[in-house]
Amino acid sequence: MPPEDAPNSGSATDEAVVAMRWIRRFWWGFCLPFHVLRQALEDPQARSRWIRTALFQAIGVVVIGSVIAIGLAGAAHLYRGLGLLADGRLTDGIVEIAQGEWWKLGTLIGTCFWVAQTGFLAFTHDFHDGVSTVMSRVIGIPPEDASETPRIHFDVPWLRRKLRRRIRGFLVVASGTASLSPIILVLMFFGIDRSAQIVAGVVGAYWWVVFSASRSSRAWRDEANRTPPTPIQKLIDATEESRWLNWGLPRMFVRIGERFSSSMYAPARAIESDPPAFIGLALARIVTSPPVIRLLTRSAMGVAISDQMMRGDNGRRTLPAGGLPMSEARAESVGGGF
Repeated sequence: MPPEDAPNSGSATDEAVVAMRWIRRFWWGFCLPFHVLRQALEDPQARSRWIRTALFQAIGVVVIGSVIAIGLAGAAHLYRGLGLLADGRLTDGIVEIAQGEWWKLGTLIGTCFWVAQTGFLAFTHDFHDGVSTVMSRVIGIPPEDASETPRIHFDVPWLRRKLRRRIRGFLVVASGTASLSPIILVLMFFGIDRSAQIVAGVVGAYWWVVFSASRSSRAWRDEANRTPPTPIQKLIDATEESRWLNWGLPRMFVRIGERFSSSMYAPARAIESDPPAFIGLALARIVTSPPVIRLLTRSAMGVAISDQMMRGDNGRRTLPAGGLPMSEARAESVGGGF
């Protein structure tokens, strides 16, 4: 090999090593919730708690959701107005789905399952926290919520927090997309179609990873530190240093993005310890988000995120455990995420 080719070869090797490590960490993060669930089910106490809570509730969601879906599908105004089912009696209509309308039936059933699942969680999410406590002890990490006395009650504050989380998530993504409007304009100038959708998708994916990490109280350890995470800091630096962006409109959009996203700076910085692992966890949340599946994996997902928060970029647990007082932003995110 010629001597002048050696540096390029070494650089290519280093890039390959980095890429392989990134893939391994991503796969680790994606598999972690399922590994936690498998390990917990091997423990008799954890398995018993999981069966009594998650499995029985999942069966209940399927039964109640199906009853609701059949009842709605049988309503004359619904299937005639939306064209969901073919004309005829209820039994014939369910079987004889109008050609090309299967997705409508699937949407109806999925929505009914989601409504039933939300109702179950509104009354019994304390029991899922109890399962998380047992799972945490099984895998060897201190539980974040050590409550041992769950009770059935209609938790209005929990529902209110879920609604506020979704509103805040929308505002964060919308403001983040607006702060990147100069990039959108450049893409549109070069004739790239759907540039706004592309940018919004990238921003939404980033914040989905952050929102996933925010489920753990350990993501909020450094909440008092108001330093922006790396992507936002780079955007701020660009508006200050680039002559193309250092003017009123781009800076105004960036300030708007800062204002709406500042409450999430702590978990956004936390994911920088091991980005590919947290991306894998966020993808696992998407895969397990459909109704019923979410009930079966909800506790394991929270424990997996907490476990990853205690690990450095080498995959070893390095951060000490401990509680923190709940601030408003932290209380809005912990224990359910977006």
